[in-house]
This record gives sequence, structure tokens and C-alpha cells, in this order.
Amino acid sequence: MSTLTSVNPTIKPARLPFPRSQALGALLLLLTACGGVKVVHKQKLELKPAALPLRSFAFASGLRVVVEKDTRTPLAGVFVVVGSGASSDPVGKEGLAHYVEHLAFQSRPFGKETFWDLLDKAGTVQRNASTSWDATTYYEIGPASALPEMLRTEAIRMVAPVSDITASSRAVELDVVRNELRERNETGFIGDVFSKMQALLFPAGHPYARPIGGSHQTVASFVKDDVDAFAKAHYRPDNMTLVLVGNLDLEKADQLLAQTLPAVLVAAPRPVKLPERLPATAPAVPAPAPRPAGLLRVEAAIASPELWIGWALPRGFDRDGYLLNFLASATRQRLSRARQDDRNIVGIDIVPIAGKEASMLLCRVSLQSAAGAEESLKGVLEEVPKIVDQFSPAPTQTMNSQYTQADAAYSRARRTVLVGELLGMQDLVGRGIRRAEVTHVSQDPALLSKALHDLGELKPERIHAYALPYLTVDRARALLFVPTAGSAGSEAANTATREGSATRSAAPPKQWRDELASTSAQVTTYRLKNGLSVVLERRPGLPLITASLALGLDPETAKDGGARSFARALAFPASDLNEPSEYGGRVWSANEDDQIIETVEGSSGNAEGVLATLAEHARTLHIGPGAAIRFKEYVLPSYERQEKEPHRMAQRAFFEALLPGNPYERVAPFEEVSAASPGAASKWLERTHTPANGTLAVVGDFDQAEVQRWVEESFASWQGPPPLAPVARAALAIPEKTEPRLLTTPRPGASQGELRFGCLLPEVTSGAVAVRHQLAARVASARLWEALRERLGATYGVRVQAVLLPGGAAYLDLSANVENGKLVPVLGELHKLLAELAAAPPGNDELRWARYRKASSVALGQMTNASMAKSVFERTRLGLSPDLAELRNELDTVTAAEVQQDFQRCLGARPTLSIIGEESVVQAALKDGWK
Repeated sequence: MSTLTSVNPTIKPARLPFPRSQALGALLLLLTACGGVKVVHKQKLELKPAALPLRSFAFASGLRVVVEKDTRTPLAGVFVVVGSGASSDPVGKEGLAHYVEHLAFQSRPFGKETFWDLLDKAGTVQRNASTSWDATTYYEIGPASALPEMLRTEAIRMVAPVSDITASSRAVELDVVRNELRERNETGFIGDVFSKMQALLFPAGHPYARPIGGSHQTVASFVKDDVDAFAKAHYRPDNMTLVLVGNLDLEKADQLLAQTLPAVLVAAPRPVKLPERLPATAPAVPAPAPRPAGLLRVEAAIASPELWIGWALPRGFDRDGYLLNFLASATRQRLSRARQDDRNIVGIDIVPIAGKEASMLLCRVSLQSAAGAEESLKGVLEEVPKIVDQFSPAPTQTMNSQYTQADAAYSRARRTVLVGELLGMQDLVGRGIRRAEVTHVSQDPALLSKALHDLGELKPERIHAYALPYLTVDRARALLFVPTAGSAGSEAANTATREGSATRSAAPPKQWRDELASTSAQVTTYRLKNGLSVVLERRPGLPLITASLALGLDPETAKDGGARSFARALAFPASDLNEPSEYGGRVWSANEDDQIIETVEGSSGNAEGVLATLAEHARTLHIGPGAAIRFKEYVLPSYERQEKEPHRMAQRAFFEALLPGNPYERVAPFEEVSAASPGAASKWLERTHTPANGTLAVVGDFDQAEVQRWVEESFASWQGPPPLAPVARAALAIPEKTEPRLLTTPRPGASQGELRFGCLLPEVTSGAVAVRHQLAARVASARLWEALRERLGATYGVRVQAVLLPGGAAYLDLSANVENGKLVPVLGELHKLLAELAAAPPGNDELRWARYRKASSVALGQMTNASMAKSVFERTRLGLSPDLAELRNELDTVTAAEVQQDFQRCLGARPTLSIIGEESVVQAALKDGWK
């Protein structure tokens, strides 16, 4: 084993000294005097150096290992890249790399336990894999103390990825990948849309022109020999890169690798010379397929029309691969104007996808009506030349003697992208995957850090050279997806089922669980004189800060769907004196059932500006003149369209049956929303946006004394009405016994049935009861995953959660998308498992696993500053302490008998089953399956 020089790269502060325009002086003084809004005059990015300490190892076998330290959470992750993806699929076997990825979790290297079981034993709290054009990436994360076990386990898969897999497991996993093709109504990236866009953007024969997930026809052709040959050819040490990221000791990394990696992965008779994976000269970006005569229309099982537009761009794994994200950000911002000018456009999403040969930029436009698709496409394409032109070096309008509007636009975009890149690195999973993939392709462990440095020095000319030749109207290709008018019918079900594991893994030790449910953050809580609650969570690691303000909704404000919809759509701050783009900040809002969360994120060097921006947004939010007209012309058509969508109809019927009269899960009818007025919306804002009704959470790497002073300066003078009245408990009368409600919502042409089951749980009166409901949800999730996903292969995933509402109401919420041919056995399994959970308490080890998964969610919630703030709000909104020590105690107090009581209550307290799908298929399945 040879160790390369350790690297400790830093990101230099970007020097972007744009002064504020002095033309705002009079307005600034007026607002400061009347509204108490603090204005930060120092408006530029102040980015402190960000250390990303790592070590790199190269082995004789060709395996490269990178170890990166991140102490912000109690977690560590293992990431493996196999340098072969869909572009390596044999012709006619498209989707094979993806199928091998799935089978790698079913490998039985020791003849008994599957690799999934081995990951359980190793204490992993999250695991998954993905297949792209050029690579297959696996990862698992868990408590840092379990890193040796996780690494030993992953090494086994690297050596024996598809060992001793039973015929039934192969058959079931085939069904799973078919379900993945159908997932998200067959318009997800892994489904129909992405493959059709590939065929339009790349010429026939190009490796990126073929579907990553294959098709139902190619997937059906796979046999064992195909799998074994692919694994033998591609799963080799010299075609793999291993990355470890998390709370680990860099100095002892070599010892860790020596103790966990087998010789077959690291040793070789002679050192393997690796080929150049990314040639110095980039390949030419392929010309797209010939443009069709008109806008192509494709039927899909969707609720409303979607217009997809795409471009092929240069490859994305060079040192300047970040240019793709820069361009995506600029495109997202510019195309928002098309939405403002076109009433037929409901929303626009921009998605960048990087590859070794080329990249893709996809634009998904949700439409009101397919009839206006041609005009909407024209409007979007008219904005395309302006995406890069806005950064043109030629002067447009002089701002002062030195800078132009183009200079200002470019510098703001660069600041925003740079801070956005750092914010994205908070997520341990995303960070590890990106580090592994970039390192594997570029063969440079420090390239990601170098790229961030380069981004701070990026010149507009580089963007022009990257984008101008390719992001053009001529090279754009578009598809219009429209709702299917036909009937999917019921496919013949594959009757194969997978046998269960011989023995269930014992739950990980309590030491690991306690480690997960802990934090290194320094927590301070206090209240301002105006009633605003403040929670400060300081944690070093990345030079970032997040300020989030949660504003609670009482039953009256939650129930007023019309005023709420009007306010959330058209309210805006009266001023933007603390403009976040000046320091690269990001502002966003979350509209939840029982609270509104306003958030500003940025560099911790701009903490004063971040807090001032959040205060300005919250304090000056108002309804402007002309709002009634804009609401009628631009907002109401979206609500009217949603009224007719199967998901909206199913959601309303579901909650009317499950929670009649509860304001927090009420779906306001279109008539109520259309009757809303600016006056009612203004009163709604006055009632909710008040300091006594808010909780401010500040999370990140900051100086506590400074932040406390800035919180005081920005928020202490904020005045408002008294706090909302506490939500009364037990307002919902529940009968002793209610029969299940069976609800169906037709969606013609659906190849899946979208199941949702809910039932009421006992009232939440304490933190222990809240945790008990969450443990019950995890017990149900584990059993249903085993039955529906692992044994039947009938769904890509099962989602179960316990939803806790103000006032004490709580309910179990379960959902899964199931292929038509397996609706009958799935309904039978669901009905049986619910009865079993009510009839007997979970076993001791089953409950230990549930506790471990709950602790896992605590650790996962600490990955980003924003998720930490949300975790605070999830408990404080219920009147519970955010102290994790209390949560650890609550985990220990819940008994198996109490979890059983939850399911006993569930089966008698408004159990509700809703299915969206092909009507004839659903009705037949209910008749034969729900017994």
C-alpha cells in the first residue's frame, strides 16, 4: 500500500466588492424609521476559508481510497464507485448495469444472509445505490463507531457482488426494477421521459442515447449469465474508487484500511497501471438528433401536461465541471420570467445531469393545458439566448464609473452558485457520492476542492465559451407529455416470491443508538422581550449559517384556506434592502400543515446580513396593489386545474374520512380559494407574522456573542399582536369503533395503484407518546418493507410515518405505489399485517430496531443546518423540548405493549384506505384482496 501526500485544501474568500447603490438612501431611512428594519451596509460575500481535510491512498490492485474528515455529525459513510454504468450495457440488454446494482443487495457471499442483512448487522442507518451513464455508486452511512464494520461489509460486496443469489430473488428483483420504471407515474428520470429525451439529444449509436433503466422488453430478457458476465467484467479493484467521509480519525486511516480491506482488493503481483479515464482533450459535444417536424406528443400516466426541453452540453467531470451547475442556476433564474409572462405555465424545474462524454440540461415545464404548449415552448426558447447574454462583458447600462449591470448580474450569480455549492456539501450522502464520482473519473482526489476555489475566481468569458455554442434555440429538443386516454388494464402478475432470511439480525448495540441520538452542537435558548423564542445551535465544520423562522398556525388561521392561499402566493417583502444575492445567500419558504417556515442561508461571514434579510422578509411581508388581479389571472387557474387532478381529489376524500373537521389536514375547495380577497390575506399575515408567534433557529459555524447581538438588532424592535391562543387538546371526538373506509379515485391508464392507508392514533400528551407513535410507524414500515418490497417485489418502496398535529391529534400515514398485477396480494398482506400488529406486541428485538431507526433519523437530521432547524421546530411546535437527552430517555420508556395499543386504536379509529388507479383494476383488487 502506498500513501499519497495528505491534502488539506482550503477555499479562498471570493473578493467581490460590489457597493450598494446610494440611490436607496431616502427609502432606507424611511423604512428604518418607520418599520425598524435593520439594514446591513456591508453587502458583499465574506466567505471564510473552508478546510476539507482528506487523505488519499493508492493500492497495487488499482483501487483508489479517499478518506475525508467531517465532525459535524456522529455519522460516517462508505461510498463505492464502480466505473461502469448504462453506457457499458450490451446492446439489447439496456438496464443490465442497473439490474446488477439491485442484485448486489441480494448477494449471499456466505450462502445464508443477503448483503442487505449484512448491512443491518453493520449498523447502517441509510443505504442505497444508483446507476448513471458512466458509473454505479453504492453507499451506506451509520454511526462513526460502526465504520470498521461497515467498511468490512462493503469490501465483501466489492469482492463478491452477485454471489449465490437465488432464482426467486432474481425474479422478484426483476419486478422491482420494472416498478422503478413505472415509479413517479412513468415520468421520472428513471422512466419514460428521460429515455425519450436521451434519444432526442444524442444521435443513434451514442452511448448516452440508450435508456439507463432499460425498457420493460430489455429487462425481461436478462438471465443469470448476463449478470455474472457483467459483474466479472466490471467489478474489479482497478475499476473502483472507495471514499470514506465522516467523523473519523485521519491519522489512523491507514490502520483502518489495513484492518478491514482484504488482500484481494489491495494486492497485486505487479502494480496495475490505470488507464486515463478522462482524456485531456474533451470529446466534441454530439449534435442532437434531427429536429422533428413539430412538437412531439407522448401519452403518459400523468395528471396534467408536461413540456420537456433539453440540451446536450460539454462533459461534466473536468476541474471546471461546476460550470454545469452555474449554467443550471442561471437558467433557472432566467426562465422564471417565462412563467411570469405565460399563464399556461404552472412551474419550471431545471435539472443538470453530468457525464464523461457529455452532459444534459433538462427543463421540465408543468402546463395548465396542452393546447397552449406550442406558445409556451416559444416563450421559453425566447429567453434562452438571454441566459448567457446577461453576463455579456459589453457594457449595457453604467451603474457607476467601474461596473455595469452585466458585471453585477454575473457577480451575483457567481456568489450564489459558490455558496450553493458549499450548502450542498453539508449533506453527507450527496457530498460522499460527489467526491467518489469526481475522484474516480478525474483520478484527482482534490479536484472537488480545487474546483470550488476556481469557482471563486471564475470569469464570465469562461461561461460564454462553455455555454454559447450549445445552449441555443437550434440545439434544443422538446417533448410534450399528455395524460393518457387509454386503459392500462391489469398486467399478469409474476407469482415468484422471495424467501425470507433464515434469521433476523439482532439490533445494533445501545452504544451506537445513543451515539446517533446525540449532538456536538452548543445549544442556547432564550426569549426576546417581544415574545420571539430563539434557539442558537453552534457547530463548527463548514463556514455556513442558516436562520429559520417558524410561525405557527392556530386552528382558525390553518382553516382559512382562501386567505392562506392568497397570502402564500402573492405576499412579498415591502423592501429588499438586505438583498441576499449581494452576499450569495439563499431565501426559501416552506408552507407546512401547521406552520410557515421562512429561511435564509449563507456564509457564516455574512451572518449579520443573513439575520437582517430574514427579519426584513418576515417583518415587511405584505399584499401589494393589484394583487387581486394577479391572483385571479395567474394563481386561480392552477388551483382550478388541481381540483380535477386525481391526487388532489384523493387527498381531500382521504382527510375528510380520516380527520373530519381537523383544520391542519384540510384541503380547501376551489370555491373557497377563489373567494379570497387581499384584505383577508392581509389580516391572515398580521395574525401569523408576529414575534410572539415565532421561533427563530440559528444553526451553523458562528460566534455566539455576535449572533445574539445581531438577533437583538434585527428582531427585538419587531412588534405585533399577542401570541395565538394555544391549540385546544382532544378537540376531535373519536368513536369507539369505526369500520374501514375504502376510497377509490380513477386515473385512466395507470400502470400502478397508488395506495394510502391512514388511521388515528392516541392523543399526544407528552414527548414519550410522540416517540411511541414514531416507533409504531417504524415497526410497521419494517414489516411492510419485508412483505411488499423484499418478498413480493410489488413496489419500489413503502413509506410509513406518524404525523403529529397541534392539539394532540395524531395519525398513521402509509403509502406505496404497487403494480396493477400485484394489487390483490399487496392488499391482502396489508390487511393481515395490520391485524397482526394489533393482535400481539412487537418482539423485543423488533422494538430495539425501531428505537435504532428513530435515533438514526435524529442523526440524519443533523446533516444540514436547515434540517437541524426543522428538527427543533418539529418538537417545539408540540410543546416539547429540543434537548436530545430527553429524546434518548423517551426512547427507553416506550414499551412493546404501548406500541401494540397504537395499532389496536388504529384499526378502530377511522381506518381509511385510498387507492388511485385504473378504476376496474382497483375495484377488482379491493374485492379479492381486502378481506
